[in-house]
Amino acid sequence: MSRYQELKELVESFEKDFLKFYEKGNRSAGTRIRKAMRELQRKAAEIRKEVQEIKAKEKAMKAPAPAEPAPARPEGGETPAGGETTPPSSLA
Repeated sequence: MSRYQELKELVESFEKDFLKFYEKGNRSAGTRIRKAMRELQRKAAEIRKEVQEIKAKEKAMKAPAPAEPAPARPEGGETPAGGETTPPSSLA
């Protein structure tokens, strides 16, 4: 069962007590509503935790491998492997 469906059914299960409390003034229904809302709060926290765990797993799986360091560049005036000379930056 999907998490959305679980939440939907949970909220729908509160309907009778909401009607009894708000339309008929039944105080006992108010107590049940508070209990139901606490249950909804716990379910929401459980789902939030699950969402964070899933996101963390996905992020860890997508993390790129550490980059290799770039090869050392020759300093001005040295001859690179191709044989061309690079003038020092102060003379350019």
